[in-house]
This record gives sequence, C-alpha cells and structure tokens, in this order.
Amino acid sequence: MSTPDIRDSRFAWAYNQLELLEAECSKFLERHPRPYDITADRQTEADRVVDSFNVQVHEQPPTSIAHTLGSVLHGLRSTLDQTVFAVSEAHTGHLTSNVARDIAYPIASRIEDFDTKKLRAVAPKAVTLIEGTQPYHRRVPALHPLAVLKTLSDIDKHRHIHLGYLYFAGAAWNGTAEVVRFNVGPFKEKAEIIAFVSDPANPEMQVDPSLHLVIGPAERGNWESRGIVHILEGIRDYIWREILIPLQPLMDAAPTAQGQLPLQ
Repeated sequence: MSTPDIRDSRFAWAYNQLELLEAECSKFLERHPRPYDITADRQTEADRVVDSFNVQVHEQPPTSIAHTLGSVLHGLRSTLDQTVFAVSEAHTGHLTSNVARDIAYPIASRIEDFDTKKLRAVAPKAVTLIEGTQPYHRRVPALHPLAVLKTLSDIDKHRHIHLGYLYFAGAAWNGTAEVVRFNVGPFKEKAEIIAFVSDPANPEMQVDPSLHLVIGPAERGNWESRGIVHILEGIRDYIWREILIPLQPLMDAAPTAQGQLPLQ
C-alpha cells in the first residue's frame, strides 16, 4: 500500500497548525505555572455543615489560541472533504458541477444520518471504507474521533471555541466525610471544586484538591478533561491511519493527487 503524499496538502497544513497550537499552549502554561488560588468556605445547608473548596482563576487562555485551534479544525475537516473529492475524480475521471457541489465526507453518529449522496461519485470500495469509519459503529458514538471533530468544527463555524485550563483531578482529606458535590472543570473565573459533609462537623478538616493544568475545551462535550492538543492529535492520527492510508490506492489515478489538491 502506498503512503499518501501530503506535501502541500490541507492535511500537512493542519499538521503544522497543530504544532503551532501546541507551542502556543506550552508557552502560556509556562508563563502561568499556578494561575489560581484555592479558598475554603463553611456553610449550613439543610441542617448539615458543608465544607466547600473553591478555585479563583486569574487569567484565561488568550483568544489567539482559539484562532489557531480553529485553523487546525478547518484543516482536518477540509482534509476529509478533499480526500473524497480526489477519490471521486479517480473513479469518474470527470465531475460535473452539480456532483462536485455535493461531494463531502459524511460523519454520522446514527446510521440513518449516513448521507450516501455525498459519495455518489466514489467507487463502491471507497464507500465501504468510508462507511466503516462512521461514529455509529462505536458503542459511544460521541467519543469517536470523527464525531469529536464534527462537534468542535460545528461550534467553530459560528464562534471561537471557549477554552479553559484547569481540571479537577482529585482530592485528599483527613477524617471521615461524604462528597456531596464536585466539579471537573474546566474552570473560568471563580467556581466550586468540591464540597464535603462531615458528621459531626470536623473543624480540623483539611483538603488538598489536585488540579490538572492543561488547556482544553470549556464547552459541553465528550472531552473527558483532555487537553485540546491531545484531542486533536488523536483525530489527526485517526484520519491518517484509518482514512488517508486506506483510501490512497483509490486516489492514485486522480488527475490531482492528494498531495497536489488545491487548498482553496
């Protein structure tokens, strides 16, 4: 099986933008090794004494990181569409404007949403390969790399993705207590991390919350408190391993190979 030529391709561009994103995230975190304070609070709730611990964030990631993130997402999503276009040209030799307008890489979390119209110009073998990468084959479709890409890309089409960079990783405490609330983050400005009830109330309660410092999406989604660079690296590697390499033999006959596709 031949290796895809990604030189000058949208995939190569996304790869470079991802390296830039990683550098920007690392630089920001190095400048702010502890960008937060933790405070304790004791209140009475429903005849119970509740000890809560709160985080105060001093500075959020700059919007420039969100701009670079958007470039990576656009590059990865465009890679999929351009790959289908190349496979379609290889199969038909010529694409009419109507057919070319419909070509795209479908991403479906439900089998009934798999749009074969977008693949009507590709070879049957390519349809099978692309169908095999659909998120609905996973037990939890939303965790599939392509589903995560689609979710983030759809958000980025309308606005910059909100980023945070503190996640609750765990806590250690002395004595016996029941955890009644906890917040995994990411945290923006001030937020409660964790709250305990001890019976009887323990005036000597000491808690050491552990925070994971990594820049990640502050959106509701299936990120599992992962950093954005780690998320995108997983998507990039999936596209390379499961899509570009398997589809390369079906692109080799295209007039414009994957490495030479126009970037606009």
